[in-house]
Amino acid sequence: AAAGILSSIIVFIVILIGFAFMYMLKKRRLERQTIEEAERRSTEFEYQASDHGTEESTARWKD
Repeated sequence: AAAGILSSIIVFIVILIGFAFMYMLKKRRLERQTIEEAERRSTEFEYQASDHGTEESTARWKD
């Protein structure tokens, strides 16, 4: 009985730590988003343009 209680307590603690970790990651992501939102938008458009270019070149090579 004691072993079962101990294992359930350990599982509960692990779940709590997991939720705390997820919360911290989300908080950090939100902070980064507010700081780098403008930078991300400008880089996203550049990446999209380069990706389309590479896709077209690979399609031509396949043909």
